[in-house]
Amino acid sequence: MIRALLSTTAAAVAVVLTAPAAAAAPGDPDPRFGEGGTVVVEGAVPGGFARGAALARQGTGTLVASLRTPLDPSAVADPGAAVVLVRRLGPAGRLDRTFADAGQLVVDAGRPAQAAQVVVLPDGRVLVLATLDAGGGQSSAALLRLLPDGRPDPAFNGGVPVVSGMGAGPLDERLLGRLRPNSVVPTAGGGYLVAAEEDGGGTSDLLLAAFDAGGRPVASFGTGGVRRVDLGGDDRVQLVAGPSGEVLAVGSSAPAGGAADDVVGVVARLRPDGTPDPGFGDGGVVRLPMPGWQLYARGGVVAGDALVLSGSGVDLTSRAVAGVLVRVSLRGELDAGFGSGGFLVLDAPGTPEGATAVAGPGGTLLVGRLLGDGPFASRLEQRDARSGAPVAAFGAGGSVAADDLVVTGVLADPAFGAGGVLVAADRQDAWAPRTVVRRYQLRREPLPRGRRA
Repeated sequence: MIRALLSTTAAAVAVVLTAPAAAAAPGDPDPRFGEGGTVVVEGAVPGGFARGAALARQGTGTLVASLRTPLDPSAVADPGAAVVLVRRLGPAGRLDRTFADAGQLVVDAGRPAQAAQVVVLPDGRVLVLATLDAGGGQSSAALLRLLPDGRPDPAFNGGVPVVSGMGAGPLDERLLGRLRPNSVVPTAGGGYLVAAEEDGGGTSDLLLAAFDAGGRPVASFGTGGVRRVDLGGDDRVQLVAGPSGEVLAVGSSAPAGGAADDVVGVVARLRPDGTPDPGFGDGGVVRLPMPGWQLYARGGVVAGDALVLSGSGVDLTSRAVAGVLVRVSLRGELDAGFGSGGFLVLDAPGTPEGATAVAGPGGTLLVGRLLGDGPFASRLEQRDARSGAPVAAFGAGGSVAADDLVVTGVLADPAFGAGGVLVAADRQDAWAPRTVVRRYQLRREPLPRGRRA
């Protein structure tokens, strides 16, 4: 009898050990990444807080740029205050200690950092663009290039950030923070183009600053390396690199002195000297009015053979705010098969929101949506890049709630072979925001041994 019981028990154990692994569904946090799918990149900071992470792909690693901001922004004498932190995470979310100084680079340009982004170049080097508080309500741009291993590149301005006011004029007492650097792209000549918005007289123009491969201003570009570009009025745009090396300016625009309801999407193609290309649209500019809406596009991404603008819209009748995506060809033509006539409204009734989109695998878009006006919540969606329809297999009908996060960045992630999506976010807690990165699965996959969904 005892022998029989032992035999039965052994057989049962064998069944358990050889049972198929449970599978995590599309939209589930990936337990192979960090702790249950989440990595805390920056915890509560003594005397301050961490916020505003941005993501970029470098080979098999993920670059995370975040801000460490003191409660007292005037404390810039402290080298650990108001700085940009750049880290690299491996496929499983572990800090890559071969990057920079034991896994972390501190970028301190001598002024409090207000925003940051990272761009990976084709050769693996990295551009870091930071917006700095220049004092007196002004801002400036700081640009730094890193070697692939995260060390500052000595061939770029001796390895220290290039700080530029980008030709901004004296501060108008009516306007604060009038210079807002927002994007950087490499140019065909081996240099870099930095874009910023400058408010002045109630309107904003696009400011462009050109730097050569060594970080020196290109004196022949505009006036002393800086050009102001007027796209037709009050322009809020940033740069996007096209698939053939062209530079696109995308965003929103309102006629100078026009009605507030005239806010439209705008796309411009720029020539090497920074001026709009007259062979594109109307004198280099395509305006995208959205019927019945104000359109505030705040970014764009090339997805396949088209450009997708993302941002928010205001319904002219109800004044409701919704996330909006717009799909146009690289010739500037609206794609009528996307959403409704090229415009897709991502509506959460009664909840103000905005959206940002990146290209995903298999002809999809990965969309981060920020809901509310405080407290905030977020959603992550996967949509067909051509039609805008939800990918039903992802989460619940194409959408995943991330109510504990304020999403600041989204990035397609090919790790582990089947692919996923990373989000950078500020996660609120009782003490201070924490900067986190979370990975969601895009396909149903077996979990690691010993793990269950």
